[in-house]
Amino acid sequence: MLDELWQKIIPFLNEEDLDPRRMYRLIEFIRTLINNKTTVNTFLETSRWFLVLKLTIFEWRIPALWCAINEYAKEILDHPYKAVREYIANVLSVSLSFDIKLPNGQSTRYPDANLFIDAIRERLHQAIEIYEKKPL
Repeated sequence: MLDELWQKIIPFLNEEDLDPRRMYRLIEFIRTLINNKTTVNTFLETSRWFLVLKLTIFEWRIPALWCAINEYAKEILDHPYKAVREYIANVLSVSLSFDIKLPNGQSTRYPDANLFIDAIRERLHQAIEIYEKKPL
């Protein structure tokens, strides 16, 4: 798998411009890495999320991608491995960091931090209810 990754990444190592339109294939490849649902190896899983986290070099230029990553990461926030959960939390914080209101009152096209907090609060509330019904 590592050899396959290097074969796909090497052509892009000489890219000097950070314009996401020029590096669309690499960005899309990195995004597809998170869809691989194998949890066999912690190192492979953390490496994938590390690469996704490196998409921060494009900052605000890839809003649709941050939305997609945010939606996927929210679903697996309770991953069995702690190291993977930490990377997922970092990716979520980066994806939410671009949620700003413009001076004219319009919102940007990024994941909404308030909606995310509400969803997490609901999940925590459900977990508390389950625990209260059936304590360890």
